[in-house]
Amino acid sequence: MFGETPRRGGIHQRRRIGYLPGDFVIDDRQTVAAALSGLAALRGGVDSRQVTELADRFDLDLGRRVRELSKGNRQKVGLVQAFMHRPELLILDEPTAGLDPLLRREFVSLLGEVRAEGRTVFISSHILSEVQATADRVGMIRNGRLVAVDSVASLRQRAVRRVLITFADQIRPIEFESVPNLADVSVSPDGDSWQLRAHLTGPADALVKVSAGHTVCEPCWSKNRTSKRSS
Repeated sequence: MFGETPRRGGIHQRRRIGYLPGDFVIDDRQTVAAALSGLAALRGGVDSRQVTELADRFDLDLGRRVRELSKGNRQKVGLVQAFMHRPELLILDEPTAGLDPLLRREFVSLLGEVRAEGRTVFISSHILSEVQATADRVGMIRNGRLVAVDSVASLRQRAVRRVLITFADQIRPIEFESVPNLADVSVSPDGDSWQLRAHLTGPADALVKVSAGHTVCEPCWSKNRTSKRSS
């Protein structure tokens, strides 16, 4: 990384990289302030004002002992130590785990500031809305393999979605089999109504227009079937 191996890069390397593992572990006998001070020393020193500002943003009590903290508050410590030295590269694994919605929004705001400064962030997350709000490019991982790398908008267009639409009147499969982006079409009765099941890839405009020729009781667009883990 940056032309050096992380193990041999020393303080110079650690000053340029901010890292938050999926399971942040730290000596729980010390106070939060002491823990962050020790981590700051490993990075060659950090402006204390930066630590205080980040702690305020994440509502983190620097005077409490780590062992007294909840999972969410420990996660805040992990976030502060990752950002406090203003690294060029941030590597964050599930960074908002345990945070409440307000603090998740604060994290997204902070990430936006980092991106605006031209710094690079690698983030893994199962929260698609979080990825959409923060990422320029997304990598989708399935069974340990990188299966796609693209913009969020492009991946959403390419994603396969399961479709279930309930109609008040009878429909025929032939009406939908020629709809662009629609595959695996099946039609079946459901009591007094009829259901269409299919897989949709790309825009839904054509499907909506064909469906509008009937009385729609309930449309359902499921999450895509691509792996949820993104980075």
